[in-house]
Amino acid sequence: MKAREAMIAAVHNFNSAGLHFRAEIFITTAMVAWTYLCHAWFKREGIDYRYKINGAPKVLASGAEAYWELGKCNDQLPVAKAVRQNLELLLEIRHEIEHRSTVHHLPPVGRP
Repeated sequence: MKAREAMIAAVHNFNSAGLHFRAEIFITTAMVAWTYLCHAWFKREGIDYRYKINGAPKVLASGAEAYWELGKCNDQLPVAKAVRQNLELLLEIRHEIEHRSTVHHLPPVGRP
């Protein structure tokens, strides 16, 4: 249900008028949707998709267990090579958005 709603939100945001960063919002939200879908599939199949440390689930500073991100999920999915490659491409674009696009919106160092 969460995967479906996240993808619907991605499409709605992309189709919204007046947004300047529609593609970026679509891709990041679509990646969330794919991650939810993978986690649901792993759960249904009885596959433990938590990171482990010495056999015990890794726990984050927040106290939550650490689940696989989409890149790790993609490595474990029994899908066609083309599906895997499409997800890899979308992940590369999402990483570009996350790590590079934000830099262009910051003021130069030393200026307010």
